[in-house]
Amino acid sequence: MPTNLPEIIQMSRSNGLRDFDVPIEVLEAEKAKCRKELSSLEEEIQATRTHLQGLEARAAEARQALGIWTTVALQSPIRRLPTELLSRIFVSSCSGDTFDLTSKSPPTSHLIIRVSKYWRDVAQGTPKVWDHWVILNSFSKDIAAMLNLYGRNLARLHHYGPNCIVPLLQAGQFIRSLRIVDSPGGSIRDVHDTPEMPLLEDLLISNEDDKDGDVPRKLLPTVFKAPKLKRLSIYSSADVLSSYVLPWDQITSFSYGSSHPLNPSGDISPNLLEVLSRLPNLTYLHFTGGSGIQSIPHDQHITLSNLRTLEINDDRLRLLGWQPSILCCLHAPLLESFDYIIPWGTYPWVADPWATDPSGTDPWGTYSMVQPYRHASHQITSFLQTPSHLQQIRVVLISHDGCGLTFAKSSTTLRPKSIHVWGKASVFHEFPSKFLPNGHIKTSDHLQVLDAPNVVPVRARGFDTLDRYIDRYLKGGDDYDFERAPRDPTTVQSDPVIARECLPYIEVLFNMLSGFTADDTNMEFYLQHR
Repeated sequence: MPTNLPEIIQMSRSNGLRDFDVPIEVLEAEKAKCRKELSSLEEEIQATRTHLQGLEARAAEARQALGIWTTVALQSPIRRLPTELLSRIFVSSCSGDTFDLTSKSPPTSHLIIRVSKYWRDVAQGTPKVWDHWVILNSFSKDIAAMLNLYGRNLARLHHYGPNCIVPLLQAGQFIRSLRIVDSPGGSIRDVHDTPEMPLLEDLLISNEDDKDGDVPRKLLPTVFKAPKLKRLSIYSSADVLSSYVLPWDQITSFSYGSSHPLNPSGDISPNLLEVLSRLPNLTYLHFTGGSGIQSIPHDQHITLSNLRTLEINDDRLRLLGWQPSILCCLHAPLLESFDYIIPWGTYPWVADPWATDPSGTDPWGTYSMVQPYRHASHQITSFLQTPSHLQQIRVVLISHDGCGLTFAKSSTTLRPKSIHVWGKASVFHEFPSKFLPNGHIKTSDHLQVLDAPNVVPVRARGFDTLDRYIDRYLKGGDDYDFERAPRDPTTVQSDPVIARECLPYIEVLFNMLSGFTADDTNMEFYLQHR
């Protein structure tokens, strides 16, 4: 009788097991022995599998750790910075950002949040990263996505075009600066409910008068509930008081023009003096462009008891070049600073451009052009004789192309952007004698040639305001406008040459400045090339 398993297997293949007679006890013992061995082997296999799985898990962890440490070893130092320092870097990098929904160029802040989840969390938790203008109109795409991305960080909004702005105002409880550039009957006139804007500090509205033919339409006024509003700019020839209900007594800074400041036209609102009378806490006042001064009743006089700064941006001398002017109606006993900017060309608007000097001694035909400068100088002199706290007078003359600045013995590609003259009355009294017939200027300790920026660029859909012009665009202190602040002016060592056409206007303005002889009054003059 076979006793081992291989022999039994061989017998089974030849059907030899039919004569195989094995006691049942032996069979059961062999079967039990096999079961025991099988169970032991299965337990060992399971233990081996468990051990293998553990080894595989440890290998995966080691592989992941190796990748992490490899990344840490290779990453740039900026990824190791603490959150507070990274936030400061983000704020500095995003300085000057503008998000224009009609443009395909994303701002820096939108690029930062795509780097990693960590960067996105840090950027979204830093409100100053998003403290830039968002420019859009009602046809802009992805407005909902923009509102979702900015959320509570939506601080500055610029809306232009004719469509309704109501949905944006409803989501604008966190807006601090709002600009609405409108067309007749456009978005701002569709706002019937009072916008709740508890954080609004700066509001600009520019729209044309809504008329049916020549008759203004009577519409309900737009009411703004803005308890923190301080800076207000209105560029409209409409009746201001009947168009807008605002917290007038809160306003400390007011800029007014009859239309878009880069396209001055239209008539000044006839109730402008009444508007000014409702601004008891006004410290800064800015006028720009416009005409129709005759519509203002000049028998009225307004005392601006807290006014410290008055700035006039007088395109083609429409405001002060002809009598009477708005200055005839104003009294500012505490005025400290007066800025007068003549933009977009030295040629003023004149009623009779072919007028000639009555004396017949005007060989260059400049009499009719110079007269508005003389009118303006006379009115400024009369107005500034009263304030006893006057500390500075600044004048900017922006020359047009072909009537500007060049360098002596240099190509026109090296022309300076502006010249700066400063000092007391005696400096401006003596300075005309330093002009040579060919336009060269003799060396002076009070003359600086500046590598400053050109005249404010006009953007296709932008809105570059002209208030605080000298401080923002000539001295580089712009902290809230669309354009990046220009670089600090630097002295260029070269002799400037002024085009002959500019000299008559400059002499008139210098004669005006030389008349302010108070020892505590400083004066500055800029000739800027367009």
